Amino acid sequence: MVRKVISGVLLFCLLIIDTNSQTVLSSPDASHTTPSLPHDKMYNRLFTDLKNISESPEEIQAWSRENIASLRGLLQKVTNLLKAEQQKSCKEFVPENCTAPLPPSSGGLVCVTINDVRYCKPMCNQGYDFSFLRRSQLYEQCGDHTSYKWSTQFIGGSRLAVCIESRIPISGAPSAYFPKEQDCEETVQNYSLEKQQIERFVKELKEDGITGEHNKVNDCLLCG
Repeated sequence: MVRKVISGVLLFCLLIIDTNSQTVLSSPDASHTTPSLPHDKMYNRLFTDLKNISESPEEIQAWSRENIASLRGLLQKVTNLLKAEQQKSCKEFVPENCTAPLPPSSGGLVCVTINDVRYCKPMCNQGYDFSFLRRSQLYEQCGDHTSYKWSTQFIGGSRLAVCIESRIPISGAPSAYFPKEQDCEETVQNYSLEKQQIERFVKELKEDGITGEHNKVNDCLLCG
């Protein structure tokens, strides 16, 4: 059983690395959208194996150090490929003349494109707050009307916000903070949670009078 699990996981990892897969893996359960892969059965088997391992860590105790090292190395390579694919819409977007913004450490950016204008909402994790008061400035923007430069408080560059340690978040709007025990990294690894943050931001923009063509292919959540 142990050998079978290792073989299945290694095979799928090698497949992804060798083909530089353009698809991001997600949970096949009802709360997620299962990607269309050329090897759905292999994907589902891998997901099941990894889920079982995560829920039964004692299985790893039966593996040799060689197996653990090999699998860890491959999983790291696959993780890097998945992360790069997931971040593509954060770095390649419309309008092309706008530079990719830098997400704050201990936080992230929720970004969307509407009417060829890029809007990004800085967010901080719990336990952090913005270094500048942002309650009246929920988001930054970049487009033709800004000469393709970000409307940021930081002069010259693409840094839109900085998150610093703080026990009491007071500098930003209530929605500018990730929920407790659900930081940016945990959110971006759960498609449903990521979608909730993006939809909330689109709603906030609409309430601010920003409507029009929403290019959803450019939606993204980027963590610092």
